[in-house]
Amino acid sequence: MNFHQQPNRHTNHVVNNLAQETNILEYHLPDYICYLFIDDITNKFLPYIRQLENETDSIDDLVLILKANDQSDMLSRISKARKRVMKLQRLINTKPELIKLIAHRLKDSTTSNIMLYFEDVYDHAYTMKQDIAQFEVSLSRSHSHYLAQINIEITQASNRGNEISTNLTTLASVLVP
Repeated sequence: MNFHQQPNRHTNHVVNNLAQETNILEYHLPDYICYLFIDDITNKFLPYIRQLENETDSIDDLVLILKANDQSDMLSRISKARKRVMKLQRLINTKPELIKLIAHRLKDSTTSNIMLYFEDVYDHAYTMKQDIAQFEVSLSRSHSHYLAQINIEITQASNRGNEISTNLTTLASVLVP
């Protein structure tokens, strides 16, 4: 149980949803109200997941095509995106199992319609968990590609430096008796 000094947006949203329902007997059961809270909380993660998906796709696309002078903030972007992934993983990883546990406990005491709602929100939470895991894999791959690209550029610069040094040594040995 939580106590809040300010109005809670989840509570306001659930109360508004209940006010719009027409079948009072089915939709005002405590199980349905519990579902509405869980669904509302789960849905609040969606904008963050979509934003992270866009950032991950952007990083994945840019990591191999950026030139050296455009790459200055790429490592920072990858690091920040991975931190956001880790935060979301900590928040979401246990949600599907928790929803499944609640639904299992309610299985014998609630209607089949409400069980379908719980299954839907479980699928939604599980999909979010899988999406976040995929973002981590993609960002890890982008990080490796980025570091490999930097390593190649450093090797190329070193080879150019060695070539110039060899040419200068050759020139100096010809000019100096």
